[in-house]
Amino acid sequence: MNDMSNMPASSTIGNVEAEQGLLGAVIVNNDALAYATRAGLRPEDFCEPAHGRLYAELHRQITSGAKVTPVTLKAAFPEGFGDGDASMAPSSRYIARLAAEATTVINVADYAAQIHDLAAMRGLIAVGGALNRAAMNLQAPDYALAQAWKEIDRIRQRTSHDDGDRGSLAKLAQCLLDGSAANGFVVTTGLADLDRAIAGGWRAGRLYILAGRPGMGKSVIAMSSARRVARTGAGVDLYSLELRADELTARLVADELARSHAPLAYRDITAGFAPRERVREGVERLSELPVHLDCTPGLSIGEIEARAHLTAERLAKAGRRLGVVFIDYLGLVRAADRYRGNKVLELDEIALGAKDMAKRLDCAVVLLSQLNRGVEQREDKRPTLSDLRQSGGIEEHADFVGFLYREAYYLARSEAVRSNDGDALTRLAEIQNDLELIVEKNRIGPTCTVRLWCDVALSAVDNRMRR
Repeated sequence: MNDMSNMPASSTIGNVEAEQGLLGAVIVNNDALAYATRAGLRPEDFCEPAHGRLYAELHRQITSGAKVTPVTLKAAFPEGFGDGDASMAPSSRYIARLAAEATTVINVADYAAQIHDLAAMRGLIAVGGALNRAAMNLQAPDYALAQAWKEIDRIRQRTSHDDGDRGSLAKLAQCLLDGSAANGFVVTTGLADLDRAIAGGWRAGRLYILAGRPGMGKSVIAMSSARRVARTGAGVDLYSLELRADELTARLVADELARSHAPLAYRDITAGFAPRERVREGVERLSELPVHLDCTPGLSIGEIEARAHLTAERLAKAGRRLGVVFIDYLGLVRAADRYRGNKVLELDEIALGAKDMAKRLDCAVVLLSQLNRGVEQREDKRPTLSDLRQSGGIEEHADFVGFLYREAYYLARSEAVRSNDGDALTRLAEIQNDLELIVEKNRIGPTCTVRLWCDVALSAVDNRMRR
């Protein structure tokens, strides 16, 4: 859209089409705002003042949790877009046009980067103008240069990457002694033995891989830990690219009630067989937890990061911070077109994207991964790092790799159990709730096996010693 006949002409460098495209995309798909905020876009970066006001209002409403549409947005501008825009078309008509002519959210990140860069260029031009005026006014050169460098440095800081992890050795060493930035933000996994193995819990900026064959309990441990993290007050973003929202919720409710006097199987909750009052009790206990669920299928790692960025902003407004992003699971994350057809490189790029996301969002990322059938061909079906190496550079990018193994899963399907062998049935009863988390890579802790209690029917995991 480039019909600016109803808007005041801009005498500065800018791209009106990019601004209109970005605003329209965000109005149509509110999640697209995350691409703009991740680029550091601010209302003052827009060359058209009306666009800056629209962006500010979009950001205010969306980060407050509201669903924004042209109807809700126009209510914020009953008198138009403010002073200086008197010749503009009525705000309701202009907002409707932005939404109607929006095409896709794919270009939002590019639009945001371009708007941001052009704003920086306008700032540099303004510095040049200020120096010219200083010369005309015979201002002292040292003062004029000092002011110019101050403004240029401000612009540079906005256009450069965050240097929070850069600094002198003395500065970073002091942070370590203070237990502040260098140590990072850590939240408990909710499982004491696992916390001990990974230096206290899920640590901001780190990528954790939990891998295993189907039926080993990957989703169970992720969702149980998500609930436990939220109990501490830290925010959780949980992405399930496999399960439906109702099944995911049923699993969380079952886990919440697993330690109660009358636990419920999650399949009974999903099917509607569980007592309604008991389900309501579980829902009420979970309702206040800072957990955000997203069951949208086919998300890319970039889209997950953009959505998690929005979640982090909403949590910050409520005085909380995002502690962990759980992604279930790697094989269902949509790969970019760059390596189409090369599964190894696709998985490598997704894992690297997850690691970068952990650092950019300053939170832990727990990425679940499915192992191939090669494990099933061995007598000892406990996975090893060699099983993961067949899936690209996942091991290389991860800070932690843990494999999940349940002997009971395989024993229950063995010929001995099917033929009612007494020893096999006794052994099955003994290990029915055993879950091994085999730590094969751990940057800040030992490699070991963490033994946990697990009840798959209840979708629950707990510390083994509590049982």
